[in-house]
Amino acid sequence: MKLNDDSLFLYRHAPILPECDCLDIGCGRGELLAEFAEKNPDAHFYGIDPFREHSGSGLKNLKFHRKSISDIKKIFKAHSFDIVISNPPYFKKGCGRPSKDFEGTRDRTESDEFNMASLFRAVNYLLKPAGHFCVIYPAARLFECMKEMEKCSLKPVEMIFRIPSKKRADIFLVKGRNKKGIADPAIYAECKRS
Repeated sequence: MKLNDDSLFLYRHAPILPECDCLDIGCGRGELLAEFAEKNPDAHFYGIDPFREHSGSGLKNLKFHRKSISDIKKIFKAHSFDIVISNPPYFKKGCGRPSKDFEGTRDRTESDEFNMASLFRAVNYLLKPAGHFCVIYPAARLFECMKEMEKCSLKPVEMIFRIPSKKRADIFLVKGRNKKGIADPAIYAECKRS
């Protein structure tokens, strides 16, 4: 399967454990989850996305829900995941570059229902007490991301900035935890040239 650059960045840095329960919010067709599921047969992977037909991977440890983020509490019990990942829409509603097609614009632009605030509320609801999350956003939204995480009692523990050759960071990946778990050391940050 072919992953786009941002999904590949998430794939390389998400802390997937051999026997974890992992959810991808806004999973698209599920290519990223299929890659994780294939390499971690003892783990359980779930994806949720309302718009896409999911790739038929045939993997027993992979399950998709064609539902929206507002349905999460109807589908999953609270605190049921070791890790939650997401490559969410990057741009606020009314901002960003328009796409040549409707699907591309929908995938890149937040809606009233699926936005940064609703994502972090869902992460807080879903994570086990010692659970982790991993999301990526444009570097320009770093401050907003930290504020939304704080509102939802989520703590960043590591940030990785992707820097295309000789330019400033274009996206960042944040790994974090809920504040219910064990106290973590100070945040760790690094930059990766692409």
